[in-house]
Amino acid sequence: MLTVTVRQPTGISLTQTMGAIRTWLDIEGIEPVAFQPVAMGSRIGFELRFASEDDADLFGQEFA
Repeated sequence: MLTVTVRQPTGISLTQTMGAIRTWLDIEGIEPVAFQPVAMGSRIGFELRFASEDDADLFGQEFA
């Protein structure tokens, strides 16, 4: 299982970030094994786990 961590961008709401991630996953037909918020200093991030290395790489190229 491969994990990709995404930091919440400054100036974009949490809802917008989650929506962008979910929309991209749906368009690509990728289903993460886990999708959870994580504390990253004073900001929030997301940790997504993927069963496929290819899926993790594609997601990382887009969001990490």
